Amino acid sequence: MHTKSAKFAVGKHYTKALTRIKISMRIIKGQNNFRTSEVINKNNSQLSQDFGGQALRLRSGQVMVEALVAISIILVGILGVFTLTSSSISINRIDADRYVAINLAKEGIELVKNLLDKNIIDELPWNNLPGFSMDGDYKIDYDDTLLSGWTLSSLLFFSKDSGGYRYPEIGDEETNFNRKITIDNVDDKHIKVTSTVYWASKNIDYEFSAVNYFYDLAEFKWNLLR
Repeated sequence: MHTKSAKFAVGKHYTKALTRIKISMRIIKGQNNFRTSEVINKNNSQLSQDFGGQALRLRSGQVMVEALVAISIILVGILGVFTLTSSSISINRIDADRYVAINLAKEGIELVKNLLDKNIIDELPWNNLPGFSMDGDYKIDYDDTLLSGWTLSSLLFFSKDSGGYRYPEIGDEETNFNRKITIDNVDDKHIKVTSTVYWASKNIDYEFSAVNYFYDLAEFKWNLLR
């Protein structure tokens, strides 16, 4: 009887011990699983942060490249506009100077014609003015009644009062136009007049010439009447 009781007691204690061991093992296994899950979660979180950081850096770099490309395109466009505007202004300036030079050359011819006409009206020899008796280079403006000697320094000035070009007086504005009247006596009744205007624009020298021929109209009229 005592032996059976003792065996039962030992078996009971052994069963409780096994139960405790199993429970302990389950607890330890649960803790290990929990720790393993924490490590995995931490690793996953770290990987997510690393991947997110790399993606953010890549996106930032892409945005910077796109911004630089956009700025470069805008700068090229602005420089193109400035270049085109500058070229347009230069071309307009050259054309404006050419227009003035052409009209100054034509004016030179008309001024010589006025002197010839005045001689005929005054019943004077048509070519008795200085410059008409010999070949040479001369200058004249709309205030002159005769030709005078021309030089390289014979620049025309702009008159703010009259709005025309003439040789300098007080208050006139200097220009870069120089007009030369060349007289060529072909014969006693025939002269050739060349009006040449020189000027410079954008460090380039230009010139324009107008040519006309004049005859002794009084002699021509006399021959017709005969």
